[in-house]
Amino acid sequence: MIPNNFKHRAMFEFLYDFTRGKYLFSIFLLYLFLILFNNVKDSHVLYSFMVFYLLLLVQGFFINTGLKKSFARYRKFLRLKRKRANNFGYTSKKNQ
Repeated sequence: MIPNNFKHRAMFEFLYDFTRGKYLFSIFLLYLFLILFNNVKDSHVLYSFMVFYLLLLVQGFFINTGLKKSFARYRKFLRLKRKRANNFGYTSKKNQ
């Protein structure tokens, strides 16, 4: 399931978020900001970013297929964690 070591758990959660597209959008926004802030008008910069971005996108698909079973378990874990948090919050409010 989720690795117990902090470093490995952080890497697993980063890969999970990366494959869902959370980090790819922030990389795209950072690139846009840097291009507009520095007023770059070179087409080679645009081409190199598109190649790099597509490479990252493809790597996300490879990671997702390689860790498909682990990600499914992690989604179930998050769902169960959310249900337990909601049930605990409901019972504590009910008892007050």
